[in-house]
Amino acid sequence: MRHFQHFILGLAFVGFLISGCADPKKDAKTPVGSKDTQHDDHHEGHEHGPKGGEVFKVAGTDIEVECVAKYRQNLVMFYFYGDDGKTEQKIKCKMLTGSFKKGDVQTVEIPAVDAGDDGMAARFEIENEDFAIARKTAGVKVEFEIDGKKHTLDIPKDPHG
Repeated sequence: MRHFQHFILGLAFVGFLISGCADPKKDAKTPVGSKDTQHDDHHEGHEHGPKGGEVFKVAGTDIEVECVAKYRQNLVMFYFYGDDGKTEQKIKCKMLTGSFKKGDVQTVEIPAVDAGDDGMAARFEIENEDFAIARKTAGVKVEFEIDGKKHTLDIPKDPHG
């Protein structure tokens, strides 16, 4: 009887190994014309900047803005870059205006952390729990001026949040 139990346990173990080694997602046949949505949802629609955040193009300019968040610290940072997406690009602005919906639309000031005496800055950050939560879950808007022209970035909810 004992040998029979060992035999059955051995068979169960071999069956477990065989079924456990196969990746059902990898081995499953994908219907013709369908997409691998797990891969596409993660990569499609946004780029990552030098700091690991999402990058957004400022319409009508050669400027890109990277949005980085550290949610445990309620910190959201914005970095301005030239058209290569990695060279710091200072703008004449000491404050961005952020807005988000919490009941009504709320607005916050996002100060420059590297502004010089000339008023030029490339890095802005805010430590605000409501703004950080909105960035993570619903999306926010950021407004600023470049060369006297007002720009608004609609930053969607964080796909990694």
